[in-house]
Amino acid sequence: MRRTLRSIYNPRRAIRQTQQPDQLRTELKRLPTARDSHSTNGESPTFPEDPSATSTVPDVTTKSEISEPECVGTEQDDVEEQATPPTEETDAQQVAQEAEAVPDSGTRSVRSTEGGEVRQRAYITFQSEDAEDYTTGPARMVCANDGVSDCAALLMTIALSQAVKRAVDAQRIFTKVEMQAEIEEDEINDLENKIISEISNHEMRLCTLENDETSEGVEQKLSLGKELDILGLMQRNTDARRRGLDFQLKRQAKELRRCQGELSSVMEEAFIDANLLEPALEKLLPTPQVIDLQTEYQSFCEELRWNAENDHLVFIEPLDMTEDKYERPPVSAEEQARDDLLNTYWRAQQRLQEAEAHFDNRERQRYQELQANFDAADRGEETLDATPDDFDLRWVQHVQNLTHELVEAEAAFTAAKQECVEAGVDVCDDDRISGFVDDAGDGYRMSFEQDQVASVPSTKIRTWLSSVDELASPSYHEPGGLPDDWDAEEADISDSRSLVAEGSDRRRIEKWRQICGL
Repeated sequence: MRRTLRSIYNPRRAIRQTQQPDQLRTELKRLPTARDSHSTNGESPTFPEDPSATSTVPDVTTKSEISEPECVGTEQDDVEEQATPPTEETDAQQVAQEAEAVPDSGTRSVRSTEGGEVRQRAYITFQSEDAEDYTTGPARMVCANDGVSDCAALLMTIALSQAVKRAVDAQRIFTKVEMQAEIEEDEINDLENKIISEISNHEMRLCTLENDETSEGVEQKLSLGKELDILGLMQRNTDARRRGLDFQLKRQAKELRRCQGELSSVMEEAFIDANLLEPALEKLLPTPQVIDLQTEYQSFCEELRWNAENDHLVFIEPLDMTEDKYERPPVSAEEQARDDLLNTYWRAQQRLQEAEAHFDNRERQRYQELQANFDAADRGEETLDATPDDFDLRWVQHVQNLTHELVEAEAAFTAAKQECVEAGVDVCDDDRISGFVDDAGDGYRMSFEQDQVASVPSTKIRTWLSSVDELASPSYHEPGGLPDDWDAEEADISDSRSLVAEGSDRRRIEKWRQICGL
């Protein structure tokens, strides 16, 4: 028995501009079938009555009856539909009866026109797209009716609809870009031909002026030379413009293939499920192989030998693939250990610098967050903290975390530095440099004292000092040992002073520590 639908989804009334979406859905549920011959309200088509039918198909009352076709012949259908819908033979008889009054020469055109009008009334038009207009299941083939006969139809999903629109838009854009690229390529070719012709013209003019040494001739040759250089740049620019067109066209083609691939995957699944398409055979992609350069070089040379005009090419030596002498040789175990120690030291130093920056910036950050809470409260918005006590408590914990992080970073930095010193790795001046050392007036240099000491005859002075008695010097006096009186103020509770040397002082201290072996 033929599988038919209970009703036909024919929202002809839903295309009215005056109705709202909710009213449209209500009208869709009330639509009769296209074969309902008892519809006399003037809004749905009336077809010739089937003499074999004793009753009509009931109106659609629920959404499930629209989206779920059922086969005629079951007990439930016999109760709901007391007559089988007309078959294709009955449809043909109806069309023939209506065409009896028409001359025989126009029978085919009348039948075609009548069937087209009936199908046209079964088509639908969207005013706005909604997910409820489509099936919530997958896209599959189902039994439907086009207003004249039963046929196969594809259940549309919202994803399939979007994929179709994306593929169509991508095809339109690609076609437009392709046509524009062809036009621009023709323009570029025409421009290049003109440039080549003008280059030849300039070269001929330069040849005629080659022996002209007058001021006017020299000036003209310079002008032609500049123009010739610019024309050469323009010719090379045409190749760049072609590459730009090819890149744009390839990009649009890639987007088109992507959109078509999305649509094809959904359609392939539906057609395979309907047994209209064989499943694709899964083929394993070939694994890429490691190509030997020496083998490829010899093979390419062999092709050159066979493609040459003469068959007496000399034997081509194998490719010299010796290692580059400028490449860095592999490091030894000692060098690798030294690099590891330096990397650990640099990471610890960076961690310490970040911890110091966060700790020093704590007051400023606290003030900014406090001001942000005040501004949010003035605007009536939610603040970072519910109460001032919550703010203070959070910041006490935050300062504690910053302090712990700073202490741990200092300990890690000290340990990393100690490991480097024990291994003989110099890290004292790893990130410290003296600026503007070429000019003595730019500042103090670390080597200033060494330069001064090196210029003095220290050996001669030490020899003379060792031969002179200290008591023989008339200017020598024993110190009296009398203390000097001086005033000093006590440190206030808010006074502070950093005892950590920085800048040039720190460099001098580190240098002397290294010299002394500390």
